Amino acid sequence: MVDASGNDVKSYYTDDEGVTVSVAVTVTGSGDDASVAINPMGKRIVVYHHNNDLYRVIYDPQGNVITAASIIVTGGVNQGKTAIAWRLGTWYAYYRDGGNSLIQISSIDDGETWT
Repeated sequence: MVDASGNDVKSYYTDDEGVTVSVAVTVTGSGDDASVAINPMGKRIVVYHHNNDLYRVIYDPQGNVITAASIIVTGGVNQGKTAIAWRLGTWYAYYRDGGNSLIQISSIDDGETWT
């Protein structure tokens, strides 16, 4: 689960179907419209936008950062909701571009590179 307030993006997780929830971990102090997805192996990716760029952070199943916040789309990312999903070994991220079109990008290497 992600929460964005005052440009802070915070992430929480649970491994017992919500009986307990982790302490909030700040993903970034400067981001908007974050979303999160978890694959069946427990890898979690948070995507968000800031200053017209799309960023992602990758976590292992224990909540440790594998890949720190970095840009996956440079420029042209419009303000608005983001989305991320995992299906059959591929991660998919969604955002709106400057013309307000819905754009899909994907990663087949566990979120490290996107096309």
